[in-house]
Amino acid sequence: IESLQVPVAWFGVWFGITVIPYVVANLVTARLVMRVGPPRLLRVGMSLALVAGLLLAGLALARVHTLAAILLPVAMFLFATGLNLPCLMAGAIGPFPRLAGTASALMGFMQMASGALVGLAVGRLHDGTPVATAIAIGLMIVVMALVYVVVVPRDGARA
Repeated sequence: IESLQVPVAWFGVWFGITVIPYVVANLVTARLVMRVGPPRLLRVGMSLALVAGLLLAGLALARVHTLAAILLPVAMFLFATGLNLPCLMAGAIGPFPRLAGTASALMGFMQMASGALVGLAVGRLHDGTPVATAIAIGLMIVVMALVYVVVVPRDGARA
């Protein structure tokens, strides 16, 4: 609001617009997952998320602090999240059908706890620009991509 001079009344509108790709991706995932399979959908989603995160961090470090420089990579990241999250949730609870609620709760806890820790770090490093947030998002997406490479089975392996 302050660094990009976004009127308070418009903040919710811009935020809401970035959520549209997430909803669209969830709908696309529901239709595509059975055709292409979760591993392939995750590969596409992870690739998009990585590009979005690096683009966001790169633009922030290059001091391109415009609404478009933030909203477009964030919208791309949220589209990727809409592709990834349903597949990841299914993968997390699938092996534990009798403990699906516990597995789901653990995944939710891990999301919220990591978000709180990253939010704390961003709050401490905030300098009045989008740089700290953009770098944090970029770094977390790189970590997510590394975890994906290590954890998600390749095609032909157990899915």
